[in-house]
Amino acid sequence: MKESMQSLSLPKDKAQRKSISALGAFGNLLFWAALFTVPLVMHPALYHPYTALKYLFLGFFAILLFPLVSVLILSGKIPAHRIARTFPLFLLVWIVLHFVSSLLARNRIFAQEQTGFTVACALFSFWAFVHAGKSRLLEAGIWLLGIVAFLGAVYGYAQFTGTDLLELEEPGKPVAFWGNANFAAQFLIAILPLLLVPIMTSRFRVFFLSVSVLVFMQILLLKSRGGILGCAVGLLFFFRGLFYLGKFGWGEKRCFINFTPTVLIILILGIGVTGGTFLFLDQGEIVKEMMSSFSPAPESNQYRLLAWKASLRLALAHPILGVGPANYRFMHPLYTSPEFWKFQGLFSNIRHVYAHNDYINILCELGVLGLGAFLGILVFLGFGLRRFMKNDAAPEQEKMYALALGSGLLATCVQSLFDFNLYNPASGFLFWIMAGFLAGMTFPISIPVKSLFSFPRILAGTILLIISLPALFLVPARLVIHYRNERLLRTAHVLFEAHRYDKAAEAAASALAKDRNNIDAAILLADSLRNTRGREEEAISAYQLWATLEPHFVPIYNSMGDSYFKLGRKAEARQVFEKALSLNPHSVPVLLNLGNLALDAKNPALAVSYYERASKEGGKLLDQNEAQYGIALVLLKRYEDAIPHLEKGLETFPQQAPLILEFLGDCYSALGQKDKARETYVKALLFGPKPSLKQKLSH
Repeated sequence: MKESMQSLSLPKDKAQRKSISALGAFGNLLFWAALFTVPLVMHPALYHPYTALKYLFLGFFAILLFPLVSVLILSGKIPAHRIARTFPLFLLVWIVLHFVSSLLARNRIFAQEQTGFTVACALFSFWAFVHAGKSRLLEAGIWLLGIVAFLGAVYGYAQFTGTDLLELEEPGKPVAFWGNANFAAQFLIAILPLLLVPIMTSRFRVFFLSVSVLVFMQILLLKSRGGILGCAVGLLFFFRGLFYLGKFGWGEKRCFINFTPTVLIILILGIGVTGGTFLFLDQGEIVKEMMSSFSPAPESNQYRLLAWKASLRLALAHPILGVGPANYRFMHPLYTSPEFWKFQGLFSNIRHVYAHNDYINILCELGVLGLGAFLGILVFLGFGLRRFMKNDAAPEQEKMYALALGSGLLATCVQSLFDFNLYNPASGFLFWIMAGFLAGMTFPISIPVKSLFSFPRILAGTILLIISLPALFLVPARLVIHYRNERLLRTAHVLFEAHRYDKAAEAAASALAKDRNNIDAAILLADSLRNTRGREEEAISAYQLWATLEPHFVPIYNSMGDSYFKLGRKAEARQVFEKALSLNPHSVPVLLNLGNLALDAKNPALAVSYYERASKEGGKLLDQNEAQYGIALVLLKRYEDAIPHLEKGLETFPQQAPLILEFLGDCYSALGQKDKARETYVKALLFGPKPSLKQKLSH
């Protein structure tokens, strides 16, 4: 009887294993598809051509992987080693902190979208963690990354020589499918150590050697300062690890982090050769790039240091759970200093969306708990790598893969000191996949019999499966809406650039109707309506909607005030401009608009005070208001001061020559320069008769 029962249960067990195996194979295909397509996809017909489709593809593959992960947990495949269970626990804590913080965030929609990206990355990271012991998944992944890198290099060098499919943000740089020098560097420095392993282990070493050289040269040509530094640290760590493994045939195996004099000499020579090669190829441009650190540009070190100081004040005000995922951009302006605004005043349309430092960004958005969880993951991975490298029983090839993964992660962590790697779809996704692989390789996974029917595992797997099934239907629909909105926004942008503002407003309104929290749609709608005659009232409503989504962004209020001014509602315009000035006391456009309002109100003294403040800030925008500045000075009888401003105004706006020339003649007359005044009045009369000019000439 007992034997018959065993024979009956065996087919069921085999069928279950086959089903799980089939699901695993399907999950691997999804994994490879995401790893190949997410870094490559872009779409010229989308508003964000380089990033939007990456997010959408990642979301699509993640939602298909979600139920498979649930089944994986239900099947009982959990870590045998208690320490190994720390990584899934860290991932769980990381996700929970995002969820909790997003519920407390000011803008929950943005927080939830960022949390969705985090969950998608965590799903792929967990899949890599569970399947890391099967080298097929990682080896095939490296092949796919090699192809991605090759295609990126080919496209990048085409861009470098002036050929491109899209309008580049940074012309002349080989940004390939990532659209930005920093984004491209983030991805490439992470995969470069992985591409070096097959050179020593694969039959296709020529291909991987060629790709590695292309990638290395591409990183140098991108001129991303953080990328070059991260690449150097990652490669030095990788080659130091190879030295430890005895790949170069020198010395004895000692402590993995022990740097002997010989090693230090080799490292110094390596740095010298790398730096010398780059300086030779770069023809001195790197010097200019480093000197830009001391210029008032958004990418400069000064600007970032001031932004980081404000970020730390923000973090101190929200220490435990932060301000919520993706809410940094909304709260950062409240904690900035006058020095920061002086920089920002020169670039008032630039958003400070991220802290340009992943660790500070996490601290601001998720608080001390979030930063602690992230650093805990990094420490865990470092501990695992060190433990694995010192394990003499571990296969040498797996050690090399683990070393490459650790080197790529280290390179990313170094660049994260200056950039936002974790928030970029390609590099953020890659970071968590590599973390999963490294955790799984250094702490192997098995299926202990005792754990097959553990209540917590079954409960967790069941809950995840219940959540994943409706998500399979709801999330794709949401992704489709995002895709359609991106196309509508692209259409609106093209129409706006072509000055077809009415049609641009229609396209933007359609996108906003599908998603009331779409800031890009609100921007395009408001600006399109403001430039359409007779629709200023609608423009004001659109700006008010935009202000509810992004309440501390100065250009909103500047444009809204301009719309009020066009309607003749000058008191409301003044209130809005003053609101903008309270947010940024150094905003040149706002200061000039307030000066123009004061001049219109026959208050030249107040107007001059605003113009003088704008002049101290500097910038080319002041050229557009030189004439008004000069007229205000004339009304204050500061004739000598007024003349240079009126002359500049005449050069900038020759169509206003009659008015400007008359005021200029008044200045010369008041200063006793009668001949010059008469000559100037005569020039003004050439544009048409004017009684006041004839009267002045008769005296």
